[in-house]
Amino acid sequence: MTDDLIRAGYMHELDWAISLSQRNLSELREGDWLNLREELYGFLQAQEDKRSFFEKATRETVEKIQRELKIRFDQCADNYAGWEKKRSSDAVLAISPFDASRTKFHLMAYPPDFLFRQTIQCEDLKTAVLLELNNILTVSGMAMSQIRRCPNCSKLFLLRMKPRRDRNFYCSRKCSGLVATRDYRAREAAQTTDPETAHTTRTIFKDPERARATSTVMKKWLMEQAKGVTRDEKKRSDKPSARTKAEKVVRGRA
Repeated sequence: MTDDLIRAGYMHELDWAISLSQRNLSELREGDWLNLREELYGFLQAQEDKRSFFEKATRETVEKIQRELKIRFDQCADNYAGWEKKRSSDAVLAISPFDASRTKFHLMAYPPDFLFRQTIQCEDLKTAVLLELNNILTVSGMAMSQIRRCPNCSKLFLLRMKPRRDRNFYCSRKCSGLVATRDYRAREAAQTTDPETAHTTRTIFKDPERARATSTVMKKWLMEQAKGVTRDEKKRSDKPSARTKAEKVVRGRA
């Protein structure tokens, strides 16, 4: 198995743990709980019988596991976000420790390559999950800066690339698109300085019928405004500008 595949496996497991830390357990049905226990069994790569494992994975136990995971992921995201503001060169970022005194570690070698794989035997499921999380974070090569909080919706997520300081990252395309739209509208509002034009634009967008009739023309004009292009700056032409067309349409439908 290549290093990339191994890293992808660790990312998948970490993604699952982050998702569990934010899941609404009160909305789960019986079938959902069964699936969650199956996923937990796979996450721990448990060696014991499934039946006995499921008996230990009660709702109360899973809720405790969720709380512990959320505490640590919150600390990762918030500690790094706090460091980004100060950028102290001697800072050490840490998350809460836990007691693992009653734990057995096993080294197993599986065919065909017989590479070593560490397995953990622990009667307490909460401790076993935290140990596995500790193992994933230390051997995967991922940084604390990759566990982030979305600037738009505050959801925790795993960034699959090394972060850049000159840009924001979001948990989904939906959040990224919402922020881009909000920023675009803010720029448009700041650039529209003509009171008459601003009133005309608001009137059109409030009336759906007029908005549909003028959408294409208005889009061209808004793009001109966004680029800072005015009629005086454009080359003279017999063809009327997009803004002139928009004004004619508005007057004709008034």
